[in-house]
Amino acid sequence: MIKRIFLPQEISSQYFEGEDETTPLKVLDHLSQINIFVGENNSGKSRFLRKILIQNSLLIEQFDGQIATYNEAFNRFKNFLTGQYVSLHISNYGEIDNKLSQLTNIENIKTGVSMKQAPLAVVDEILGWNNIQNFAYQVHHSNQDMIPFHTQLIQEAGLFKNVIDSTFPDEEVNFSKIYIPTLRGLRKVGEKDYYATKTQTDYFSSDDINPKPKVFTGQDLYDQIKEHLLGDNSKREKISQYQNFLSTSFFDGEEIALVPKLDKDYLIVKIGNKEEPIHDKGDGIQSLIILTFNLFMLDEVKTLFFIEEPELYLHPGMQRKLLNVFKKHPNAQLFLTTHSNHLLDMTMDEYDMSVFTVKTSSKDNKREVFINNVSKKDDEPLELLGVKNSSVFLVNATIWVEGITDRLYLRHYLSLYIASLRQKKKLNLDIEEDTHYSFVEYGGNNITHWSFLDTGEEPTINVSTLCSKLLLITDKDGITKNTRKQGLKRLLDDRLIILPVREIENLISKEILSSVIHEYEGKTETELNLSNISENDYKSIYLGDYIHQILKRRTRKGGYKEKSGTIKNKMDFCKKTIQKTTNFNQLTPSTQELIKKIYKFIISQNRL
Repeated sequence: MIKRIFLPQEISSQYFEGEDETTPLKVLDHLSQINIFVGENNSGKSRFLRKILIQNSLLIEQFDGQIATYNEAFNRFKNFLTGQYVSLHISNYGEIDNKLSQLTNIENIKTGVSMKQAPLAVVDEILGWNNIQNFAYQVHHSNQDMIPFHTQLIQEAGLFKNVIDSTFPDEEVNFSKIYIPTLRGLRKVGEKDYYATKTQTDYFSSDDINPKPKVFTGQDLYDQIKEHLLGDNSKREKISQYQNFLSTSFFDGEEIALVPKLDKDYLIVKIGNKEEPIHDKGDGIQSLIILTFNLFMLDEVKTLFFIEEPELYLHPGMQRKLLNVFKKHPNAQLFLTTHSNHLLDMTMDEYDMSVFTVKTSSKDNKREVFINNVSKKDDEPLELLGVKNSSVFLVNATIWVEGITDRLYLRHYLSLYIASLRQKKKLNLDIEEDTHYSFVEYGGNNITHWSFLDTGEEPTINVSTLCSKLLLITDKDGITKNTRKQGLKRLLDDRLIILPVREIENLISKEILSSVIHEYEGKTETELNLSNISENDYKSIYLGDYIHQILKRRTRKGGYKEKSGTIKNKMDFCKKTIQKTTNFNQLTPSTQELIKKIYKFIISQNRL
């Protein structure tokens, strides 16, 4: 139906970044059959939709491509005249140029205006010429000389008229508009539709809004169904078809009947064999009826639906069914505001849905609202809705580390820090691994296989499709190239942590390291004096090499280092270290700082 809307200045200046009174019309582009507007509370998305709704005349471009056909025919007709004028040395034949100059190529259609009136007036005048017309000339021509040109002109005008007739309808281009507010329900609250009256008063009371948009709240549905059931056969059949539609679309073929209760103001709803008053049915069933009744009753009328939060009272599975129902009506185009991530989920798989974000900011004490069409894979709408991975039982924060011992050390140190906060009564919330956060091992140099830095040399694995925002921790020697380090820093900023030491084991305090070595050696502190251990000495070299140097000999069977110099049997060494580290204060200052950064990241991603 509508592919894009050319917004008037009063809307453009309010809803698009950097707009002012001199800015040309902005375009609400990439419209689909279903258009979803997402934003935080009070972001302005509902106000924006109502602004579009109340426009008496919209500049639009439709999907059918007929405008291009018209422009092609119009340009062909003008080029014919220009060519003949040059060939015959004449101009302004029948003074038609004066009127033809008022026509231009059409870029958009204006609703409420007859698009064919102006071009049709020009060609109809030409087609009414039975005789040779006056013309300005440079070389004298007799009327006899002009007969071939006149005949061909009539033919070209006839062809142009056919295109005009096929491009534009006889009447004005118009759409019916229906607004369904959040203030809706099938349980009547009075003799009148007070919901609709209140909505009209609050939103559409200005004298400039004419005609007033139709507001449907469900309050008059009892009267509408009663009128149809008491009407002629076509009206009764329409209600029967609607009941079948509800049955097949939402209730797996169970029989559905809507019956106005005589001498009452409510509907009886029958689902299967169970018949109950509408107020004894769930709010979700009421919502489905309100949202689909006018949609089904459209017939052939092209209608724009503006619906506030269609997900209200609906189970996620029913939300998906509802959107599928919306898609099946080619004469309906929908503009929806929502806070539902379940509706957004459907847009990932569908090609006839568009998502727009609505954001606000304050600048110089002025509130600005920005509208943007976003990609289906963009996670910004989910962020605006405050949706977290834990909403679907996925963690909200991931900490990426090189290997298993990195994970074990950091997990243990983090647990000690959380315990210390609880002891100081600075944390009253439960922070749990695999709920609020999780560790991921990327395997050292295998970091190049992930899309942190896509160099284009080989296909990489897209991290953003696997997890939420991440914190990447790497050894000091884990990034050997400055270019890679700089690239990761630009991409992740403070979500990249490069250890201040050679490897994760180098974070161990000298007291804990001494205790672990004593256990390995099976000797007391008197038998094995390790007082000369210095954290600064082993900060930047492999820990296996360092232990080998300070012991001067390999007293432990097999020694402490691998050929590379790193610690031997890292897993066993890690377990002994963790066992001996029982208090957060046993960690070195640099290790404590690292853990606090990890904790801060987890908190930020969970908004705890």
